[in-house]
Amino acid sequence: MIRSVSMCSVRMARAALWLPLVMASVVSCHKSGATSPTVAAETSGTLIVTVTPPTSTLVNITVLGPAALNILLAGTDTLIDLGAGTYTVSSASAASRDEVVSTVYTGVVTGSPVAVTIGDTSRTSVAYTPRPGTGGLWVASGNGGSPIAAQFTSGELRAGQSAGVTLSVADAYEVFDANGDLWIANHAGNTLTEYLSTQLAASSTPAAAVTISGSGLAGPDGMAFDPSGNLWVSNSTGNTVVEYTAQQLASSGSPTPNVTISGGGLSAPARLSLDVYGNLWVPNAGSSTVAQYSAAQLLVGGNLTPAISFTAESGSNGTIVEYGPGQLLSGGAATPVATLTVVAGGVSFSALAFDNSGDLWTTSVSSAQLLEFTADQVVAAGTQAPGVTLAVGATPNSVAFNPAPDGLPIVSPSASRIARARGHVHRR
Repeated sequence: MIRSVSMCSVRMARAALWLPLVMASVVSCHKSGATSPTVAAETSGTLIVTVTPPTSTLVNITVLGPAALNILLAGTDTLIDLGAGTYTVSSASAASRDEVVSTVYTGVVTGSPVAVTIGDTSRTSVAYTPRPGTGGLWVASGNGGSPIAAQFTSGELRAGQSAGVTLSVADAYEVFDANGDLWIANHAGNTLTEYLSTQLAASSTPAAAVTISGSGLAGPDGMAFDPSGNLWVSNSTGNTVVEYTAQQLASSGSPTPNVTISGGGLSAPARLSLDVYGNLWVPNAGSSTVAQYSAAQLLVGGNLTPAISFTAESGSNGTIVEYGPGQLLSGGAATPVATLTVVAGGVSFSALAFDNSGDLWTTSVSSAQLLEFTADQVVAAGTQAPGVTLAVGATPNSVAFNPAPDGLPIVSPSASRIARARGHVHRR
């Protein structure tokens, strides 16, 4: 007969209890007064990271901790089996994708660093809010001598509505950096002006955050940021292309360009594009040519012969032409593989940009209009009727999606920093 069995005895004699009772015996714990239950010691802690809004954004959150822990989260998550210690939570930009243009979100972390203790649950949170100025197409116009930059949101573009935000700016050629700040090139004033993303939320006349001037600027018309945050500028009057480093752009001044490219390959250079290989493409308004300077050439600058140069279509400004990849590699005299023309005519195209769906948006400087051609129309080419036509400020001369669309062969500093990931539960 079993007279008494302590919990310690049950744990130690669990197998014996399945034997006939006559063989069972009392086993001592060999510890004075050991009559209380014994529970296995906890060996880990838990951390819950709460993300708001919980859906609609493509999130990139990093958790760093002891023992070289490095975990990437894509939303609200629970991390279990963590060792005791201090954990740091940080957030990168996130985005919600739209068929026209995405919206970028900025995350604010609360409760980091956070201490994780054994046998307990710790918590931290990340709240995302839309970054001002994103989620729209910006159109810069001379506007009769009072330059403006106007933002058409994705919804306004779909509905054919007027721009909800209009800024009075220094001039009318624009580009966005990786932080969502707006940069304007002043052709006549020979300056570059930065407006912070926080100044883009509502119509206003914002004060310049940074102004770059100096002899390196001579009729600036085109700008392009590389993934390192350096800014390339084309000088249509000076027939040069110059680079300002990210450090030079951090404060106002008249820095000497870090790199200057000159030579016969430049003739009133205009808009600039950097491809995914780091090559710089320069259209020349003065010679109807397009020049490419290789990534290697951009490192040294000087009086350069373009790595590739081809003669572009020099016909009517009322057409948009396409050149194939092979033509871009071989250079020389190139005949467009396709030509897109507006049915009604009476337009003079000045700038263009593709959206997330591959639709083409372009401005007409002569009619002060913004026009859209669907991806199907672009592929079909020929004579097409715009799907959307909107009135914009007089003499529009640049358009830019903020952020730039993904999937283009052109580098977008903003898009390259938007991380995409999927959520799951992590066990250490």
